[in-house]
Order: sequence, then C-alpha cells, then structure tokens
Amino acid sequence: MSKEKSPNLHDQFFKEAFSNPEVTIDLFKHHLPPEIFKKIDTKKLQLTNKSFITEEYTDKHSDLIFKTKIENTNAYIYTIRTSKYK
Repeated sequence: MSKEKSPNLHDQFFKEAFSNPEVTIDLFKHHLPPEIFKKIDTKKLQLTNKSFITEEYTDKHSDLIFKTKIENTNAYIYTIRTSKYK
C-alpha cells in the first residue's frame, strides 16, 4: 500500500513551524538581503491573521502574515508558500 502525502500535513507543519518567532526570524535572516533584514524590528514581530485589507482597500491573503516595524514604521511581511505534490 502506498502512502500519499497530504497537503494538509505539509501546510500544518509549515504554519506551526513559522508561528515560532525564532524560526521565522531565522528564515528572514537567511533568505532576505542583509540590508532589508537589518531594518526589520524582530522584537516587534508578531503573527497576525491570514488576511487583511490594505490602506488601498484591497484584500490580501497569504499563508502567514507578520506585523512588525521597519525603520519605525508599521509594516506587514507576508509569506506565500507553494508546493508541488506528486
């Protein structure tokens, strides 16, 4: 019997892992250009809802959205994860 990979299991792992601030900070540190990462106030980083309305009144949806400050300005960092299942 072959086991199929469940997209929900991967999604659950992703969301659970990155709800940990240390994991998220590590991801940003290693994947963002250093000049951008150093502007993020990692002490203010907090996980928020998956969707929100921007100042331009457009809906945004993502896998994870983080609220923080970038150079003392309120900011959101959102992640969109894509996967291929065979």
